[in-house]
Parts: sequence; structure tokens; C-alpha cells
Amino acid sequence: MSASSSGGVIVFLDIDGVLLPFGSNAAAVEPPALFDDACLSALSALLAAPLPCEPRLVLSSTWRAQPAFVADILDEFRRFGAANDGSPLGAVTAFVDATSTEHFGARQHEIASWLERRRAQGQAPAAWVCLDDEELLDGEECAERRAMFEGHVVQTRSDVGLTAEQAARAVALLRAQLAGSGSTSKRRRGDGEEEGE
Repeated sequence: MSASSSGGVIVFLDIDGVLLPFGSNAAAVEPPALFDDACLSALSALLAAPLPCEPRLVLSSTWRAQPAFVADILDEFRRFGAANDGSPLGAVTAFVDATSTEHFGARQHEIASWLERRRAQGQAPAAWVCLDDEELLDGEECAERRAMFEGHVVQTRSDVGLTAEQAARAVALLRAQLAGSGSTSKRRRGDGEEEGE
């Protein structure tokens, strides 16, 4: 099944700690910007990467619960796109979807529920990746579905956000899935380090 004839290529996007670094070591964002331009640049590079079909964004951040916050995100995409001619972010006028706005819990469980719903509808993504500063692989809460998420996670540092290197890693994970060569025998962290099971 081709990427375009299935549920396509999906990027689950968190905001805090991905586009908006936080914490005492995080660099200040200068108004009127809301998000860090370096993080937006990394996301833009991911969306512009040559893949069989255009990656689509699913909002997995808690920002999804507030329509005004979602509008703020899209405004930031437009701002960045206007200042950086050719950035695909400028063309993003809506998210293709969001994880549930009725049920909140562990981030991994929220994303898994979205994927399971799409699979039941015959619209499972051909490839997907999560950009998040929250833990999606380790820990007791994540243990049951860890195998499902292996090879699909790029974990950012909360005080740094998404980097160009991590965006490139996300593209590599998507390509591996599309090629059918993604391995679940090793964990690939957002910094590119491999860990055995």
C-alpha cells in the first residue's frame, strides 16, 4: 500500500518543550514571536523533506484543548512562513487532526488511541513519528505499548526544543518505515544514540 493511498505520513506534534522550550536554561523568545525560530526552522525542514507524500500534522499537545491556543500555533506558523519564503509552515492553515480533547492521560496512550481508531477505520498511517519532550518509551506507563512506539519517537529536551538534527532523525525514521526496514531491535533516541533492548 502506498503512503498516499493509506493514512499518509503523520507527525504527532507537541508544543511545550518542542516548539516552545521552557525551564531556567531555555533561551528567551523575543516578542512578537511565540515560539523559538530555531525550533520552527527544524519543523519546517522536516515538513519539506522529500517523502512519497507530504507529512501531515496531528496536534498531540495539551494546547489542543483550547481553540484559541490552536489559533495561536497556526498564527506562529504563518508568521514564520512569511519571514522565511518557501517554508511549508506558511501553508499550514489547520491541523489534519488532534488527539482526543475529551480524554487526557499519558501522552503515549493518547497517541496510541488515535492510531488504533484510525486503524479500525482502515486509515492507518503508512508512517508516523512523535515529536515530544515527554517520555513515550520508558517507564511503567509506557511498557505495554513500548514495542508499538519503537522507531517512531524523537524525544526533545524541554529546555532546547526541536533541533535540526532531531528533525533529520524524524525524517530518517519515516523513511525507514516507508521502506519497510524499520528495526524494533534497538531504541533510537532523539539525539541519534542507539540503545539495545
